[in-house]
Amino acid sequence: MRMGSQKKQILIAEDHPLFRAMLVQLVERELGMAVCGQADNVKDALTLVERTQPDAAIIDLTLDGARGFDLIKEISARHASLPVLALSMDTDRLYAERVFRAGAKGFISKQEPPAEVIAAIRAVIAGQTYSRG
Repeated sequence: MRMGSQKKQILIAEDHPLFRAMLVQLVERELGMAVCGQADNVKDALTLVERTQPDAAIIDLTLDGARGFDLIKEISARHASLPVLALSMDTDRLYAERVFRAGAKGFISKQEPPAEVIAAIRAVIAGQTYSRG
């Protein structure tokens, strides 16, 4: 591939199979993006981050085995330059504040439309912060 034409690699950590499949489809149909890994728990997500070196990670705040907050903190400690977009069913502003303190670059509610999720992914990849929900 030519320089600049490579797709941005996105890791998805979401424990609900149906929602994870929807996120995969959403990312895969976007020009310039591809899913490089999927996990449903913190341990597998950390392994995939190490193995795939993604350009961004989408992390659900309620993962099996531990909270998504813990995963965000761990990624921030080990891979400070990896932008994380946190997903939550909860729209409480306190969650957004907590994910930013944990090291995430973005926060979005699962209730937002697909186009908004893509806008959030693009924003964090571009180094911007994003909060909606």
